[in-house]
Formats: sequence, C-alpha cells, structure tokens
Amino acid sequence: MSMTKRGIVYDLYKSPYRVTYDNIKFIFSSQLHQDKFVKRRQENVTEYRKKLEKKYGLTVLTESLFDVLLYKEIETRGFLIYSKGDEITCLKAVVVTGEELKRNCSE
Repeated sequence: MSMTKRGIVYDLYKSPYRVTYDNIKFIFSSQLHQDKFVKRRQENVTEYRKKLEKKYGLTVLTESLFDVLLYKEIETRGFLIYSKGDEITCLKAVVVTGEELKRNCSE
C-alpha cells in the first residue's frame, strides 16, 4: 500500500480507513477524513431530518442517504462505498429506495 508521510492513501481500494454503517462500507483516503465522518455523522442525520420535516412535513427514518451525502462532502479524494456486495464509485451510481411508507399521524 502506498501511503504518504501524512497518512493519505490516494488509491481508495488499498486504503485501511474504513467504517460501516447500516450495511454500507465507506472507504476513506485518510484517518482525518474518517474521523470527521464518524464525528459529524449523527449530527448530520439529525440536521437533514429536521430540514425535511420542516420543509415538507416528512419523517425520514433511513440514515443511509444522509450518510452518503456526508461522505461525498468529506471524502474529496475519490468515492468508494460498498452496499450489499455492490461497489459504488460515484454519487450518480447511488440509487436510494424508500419503498415503504408508514402512517405517522391520524388524519
């Protein structure tokens, strides 16, 4: 594995910096990027949920969409995630399925 003196791995396939949430494995180019993601993740989910609830009145329980958006924001040296055995190398290849709707309040 070729890692710079500062611990950066430009080939994400060879990177040891990995974290998994909700069966999605996120690959990072540096420990710093991984730490930022882990630190900001829950706050990011809460923020997005509040925005969607305020703007549209929607309750969104899935966190994976918000995690992918945060990953794209933080990981500036590439894009590599694994979901259910699929390798995804760009944001445009991500498909979010939210097929289940539940009733949240009585009308």
